[in-house]
Amino acid sequence: MRGVVAQSENDTQLLEMIGAAAVRSGDIRLGREFLEMVVRQQPDQGVARARLGLAQVMLGEWERGVVELAQAIKLDSKLDAAEVMLILNYMRVGKYDEALDAAKRLQEKYPENSDGYTLAGAAYAAKGKEPEAKAAFTNALGIKPGDPNASSNLAAFALRDGNREEARRLYKQVLKYNPGHLQTLLKLADLEVLSGNLQQALVRLEEAVGKNPDALRPRVSLGQAYLAEGKLAKAIAVSEQGLEQHLGHPALLEIIGRAQLETGQPAKAIASFQAVVKARPKEVSPHYLLARAYEQLGDTVRANQGLEAALRLDPSHAPSRFARAGLLARSGQLEAAKSLLKELKRSHPEDPSVRELEGKIALAQDHPQEAVEHFQAALQRRDNNFLTLQLAVAQSRAGDREASSATLQNWLKKHPDDILTRSTLADSLLAFGRLEEAKQQYAEIVRRMPDNALVRNNLAWVLFKLGAVDEALLHAERARELAPQVPQVMDTFGVILLNKGQAKEAANLFRRAAERSTSDLGIRFHLAQALARSGDVVESKKLLRELLDQDRQFDGRDEAEVLLGELNR
Repeated sequence: MRGVVAQSENDTQLLEMIGAAAVRSGDIRLGREFLEMVVRQQPDQGVARARLGLAQVMLGEWERGVVELAQAIKLDSKLDAAEVMLILNYMRVGKYDEALDAAKRLQEKYPENSDGYTLAGAAYAAKGKEPEAKAAFTNALGIKPGDPNASSNLAAFALRDGNREEARRLYKQVLKYNPGHLQTLLKLADLEVLSGNLQQALVRLEEAVGKNPDALRPRVSLGQAYLAEGKLAKAIAVSEQGLEQHLGHPALLEIIGRAQLETGQPAKAIASFQAVVKARPKEVSPHYLLARAYEQLGDTVRANQGLEAALRLDPSHAPSRFARAGLLARSGQLEAAKSLLKELKRSHPEDPSVRELEGKIALAQDHPQEAVEHFQAALQRRDNNFLTLQLAVAQSRAGDREASSATLQNWLKKHPDDILTRSTLADSLLAFGRLEEAKQQYAEIVRRMPDNALVRNNLAWVLFKLGAVDEALLHAERARELAPQVPQVMDTFGVILLNKGQAKEAANLFRRAAERSTSDLGIRFHLAQALARSGDVVESKKLLRELLDQDRQFDGRDEAEVLLGELNR
């Protein structure tokens, strides 16, 4: 490359064109090499020197870039962009006097252009000359009202002095002349957060996303704000829309995962956090969040693996240590959990996770009422769905089913999108025999998640128990379309078919379900019922004897004894 020599002026122009094109395409090093050849062969080419200086700056070669840009301006006084870049790079390398001199030259050259005054203000500010800086920025605004750079610098001074209204006025002035200006909208949103105006901050962030739909930063900020405000469906929506432009971006995926975790969708959250871990394997938070999703799903093995990965990266990471202690308690390793609790109480005495962990240990020790008190204390300081679920479990185990249901229902009034909590409530209502209430909860989940096969299956079962057989059949058929090989889905569908007189079809379903779930005695009892009704009395009796010989309870055991008695007559 360095041996190439231009034979004519046309050759030099070609080399310069190739160098400029390489820089534009992103191959800055290659472009710099071509431009260096041009400058060596024609050192008086101002444009080529300016391009070389810019390439050097882009590569981080600040000192060399400043030299080339200064030389370019000497050779060609019309290189305004090079002059601005020169001033910026003087600032970057700390040559504030040189930057100020260059800015003043720009003012003299273009007195009606605000850039010279804005750049001078920045140089004055860097030198600690605040009055001169403010005057320069004010002059810039006199030339160009709403200039974003000058306004932003004056707003920074106002904020430092505690004058938020002046800063707000300056930002709004920018937006008056520059509607949708991204940086100003973000700064104004930050100012509203600082002032406690969270709803107004959301409005500004929504405006930033609306005016700049392809920009990443406002989407991330808006998604995080939605999370903080508990607007979880909106957090997911705005982040998923961002993934169309920023495919697989970990910041957006983390927001989605957190919202999925908070809305009780741990399986989806796991997929989101796995992608974040892959993109950011050296960061603690993704491993921790993935572990919490596995814990919520009930997979303690993978939850432990995630926490171990997080603690390898940062052994002092408090959230992971609390979660680790909770898993120890849950698995019955109480002494290890208590030892870790003792350490965490010393290091984080005010953290509500201490009371949560004490609740988990109390629950593991079968002290549910004590656990209730700990979880309630934790919830007063940290309101989230997983704590709410733990409180409901403790209340149920303490014998207070009404309080358990009320805890879940109160949470859902504030967070109607929380699928896990609603599913837990529905399952508990079904277990308590409160079928009409369970139906309402399952129906609401189906409305929100129409392709959730297991919830449709549960809704079908409740409807069948309530006597709405035809409606139950519709949901059972849809559940079977979504999950044709799941034994519980096959069982529910078979029970409804059996009720409608289709005994042989039901028997075939029960037989296949029993093969896939050999420990489920309820499915085998249903098979015995279907066999009896389809005329296969011998096999039915054999199956009933096997079921009743086992020292295990199952739904329908009393019915099985009655049926066997009838078949033996």
